[in-house]
Amino acid sequence: MIADVTTLQPYLTSQSLTNYKFLRIPFRQHPTHTFLSKSTNLDETVTTLSNLSNPERFTDALHLCISSKSLHHGQKIHTLILKNPKLRHDPKLLSKLITLFSVCRRLDLARKLFNDVKDSTFLTEKLWASMAIAYSRNGSPRESLIAYVDMLCSFVAPGDFSISVALKACVELKDVRFGRGVHAQIVKGGRKVDQVVENVLLRFYMEMGFFEDARKVFDGMSERNVVTWNSLVSVLSGKGRVKEMFSLFRKMQEERIGFSWATLTTILPACSRVAGLMTGKEIHGQVVKASEGADVLLVNSLMDMYGKCGEVVYARRIFDGMLSKDLTSWNVMLNSYAINGDVEEEISLFDMMIESGVEPDGITFVALLSGCSDTGRSKKLSR
Repeated sequence: MIADVTTLQPYLTSQSLTNYKFLRIPFRQHPTHTFLSKSTNLDETVTTLSNLSNPERFTDALHLCISSKSLHHGQKIHTLILKNPKLRHDPKLLSKLITLFSVCRRLDLARKLFNDVKDSTFLTEKLWASMAIAYSRNGSPRESLIAYVDMLCSFVAPGDFSISVALKACVELKDVRFGRGVHAQIVKGGRKVDQVVENVLLRFYMEMGFFEDARKVFDGMSERNVVTWNSLVSVLSGKGRVKEMFSLFRKMQEERIGFSWATLTTILPACSRVAGLMTGKEIHGQVVKASEGADVLLVNSLMDMYGKCGEVVYARRIFDGMLSKDLTSWNVMLNSYAINGDVEEEISLFDMMIESGVEPDGITFVALLSGCSDTGRSKKLSR
């Protein structure tokens, strides 16, 4: 079982605890969203539900409302639920209603429902979690943490989902103290959390810059999937810790972790920054060996890496071999010629681009102008 709210207190000043527990930010009113692409089905469903008391049928109907963001039909279903004594206190249905209101940007309705339930019955962890994620979904991470603390103060033990929502809010708010408090709850409670929580906890420490703590979490994980590795690689790249990122990439290879295109796309720009040609070629090899085709974003990154490492011939081979090129593909190749001083090829490629019917943008002309450092080259371009 997760440790109770007292575990958090060493990590919070009295003022910050007061802020999180009692701060109440007024709700903004949002316009009603009624995207009724499935309105016919929903109309029929609501009519059918009026004669039923099966919770599963109501749950399915609310799923449909959520997927189509149909607040209008959701409110009709809510009315039917309130009229039915067997359903009005069903935590799963109430949770779905809170989710519906939040995806429709009606936090005021979600909060009203939550408070009505709070006054009439015991709130389950699922309901608290639904309200916390409603705040998070609508850009209110501070309110999300308030809900988390309120839940603990109500002696409701948080589940994995609640913990992950709280940690995500800590990342958004850059609240190191509270995040460490949540981690302490997990450790003191002695409860095994799921992989989602471990991944969020890892990202929390990485985003906050506590790489040693992040590594401890990483090393202690029972299972590490591609999402775990990608999180670590992405943050290391974003923080400019290229050496550690390359080291992690090597470890992924040693442990035979299946790469995703996202992993490789993240690593390639770092190869460009530090002229890591050998690592870039290794990634190229991974792309060639893959049974399925790489996406355009990855191939563009591969071209960019070769160009910035001075291997413009390799970049051009990749460009010519692309079955599908977007504007970025042309711009990357033009920039590769520009930074390597090959203006003749750059102008030739630009002519080819125009003949192919591709509309240049501002980035295209910046690449062209950057390659023309003397008057002679500028005259060639001006034609």
